[in-house]
Amino acid sequence: MKIGRERQPLSARLAEKMESETGHATQAAAWLESSLESFRSDCAAISKSARDTIASDMEVSVNACRSANRKTLSAITADLQMIRRLTRFGPWVVMIFLVLAIGSTFAASYWWGRTMIREAMTTNYQQIGLRTHFTETGLILTWDEARRSLSECQAGERSVPCLIPRVQE
Repeated sequence: MKIGRERQPLSARLAEKMESETGHATQAAAWLESSLESFRSDCAAISKSARDTIASDMEVSVNACRSANRKTLSAITADLQMIRRLTRFGPWVVMIFLVLAIGSTFAASYWWGRTMIREAMTTNYQQIGLRTHFTETGLILTWDEARRSLSECQAGERSVPCLIPRVQE
């Protein structure tokens, strides 16, 4: 006597379950294989796109460098042509120009230095109460007779003229 519903034998139930699981595994394997193939094709497409982008960027960069080099070369060539035109005059013209430039620099330095020395001397003389007058024959010194007097001083064994300050009362 059997109670309850009739059941299949365990071996039949396990075989059925195995077949069902095998079908799911086959479907999963097929899905995994298609996903893997899709991933491979996506990676290949991305790699090809990146390679094409890099190649085009490199080509643009190389062309820009070539263009810049051509411009630089043409500028250098133009400068060389100008230098060749300028040197047609010969080295004597260049040397004369350099000598004149250096000579005028020396003359300006000499004139400026002489002026500075005269100004310094005038200032020093004014500090001790002397006035300076530059003439064609040379420098003339004068003094304020109210502040200084000319007298004879003894320098060693000889007598020399000297200026002595007057005492202000």
